[in-house]
Amino acid sequence: MNDSSLTPYERFSLTIWPDDICHLRPYLPLSAALVETIAAAVEELVQHNPAVCGLLLDMRESTPLSIVRLSELLDRLGTLNLPIAVLFSEPRYQETATLLHHTLVRQPRVAYFTDLETARAYLHTPANGNHADHAPNKPHSP
Repeated sequence: MNDSSLTPYERFSLTIWPDDICHLRPYLPLSAALVETIAAAVEELVQHNPAVCGLLLDMRESTPLSIVRLSELLDRLGTLNLPIAVLFSEPRYQETATLLHHTLVRQPRVAYFTDLETARAYLHTPANGNHADHAPNKPHSP
């Protein structure tokens, strides 16, 4: 399917929740073009919202799932220095992603879940790097 005729927000949604988590949900299977569009939109949103504490990449409705494209997206989003929780609909997708986790550039800041509340808790845990220094004027922690 050629998705170029759809506007970006017909292909994915991007929302900042009241708890400062950026929720990203693709509505179509990931393609190279969609990965680029999503990464650019998230980068712009995070630059304008320095309180964002993490990214919740909700893949529950994105099927078929391309682990290669997901890895590309995670590597692009990883440049934002925020923890990323990837939410899957089924444990088999979580297991596959976990097996390929070692190929990611920014491995320690990415985790995989099938439960929304567990994913949100991960993003709010300071040890996972939330409230990272993605804002230009944000003070550094000792």
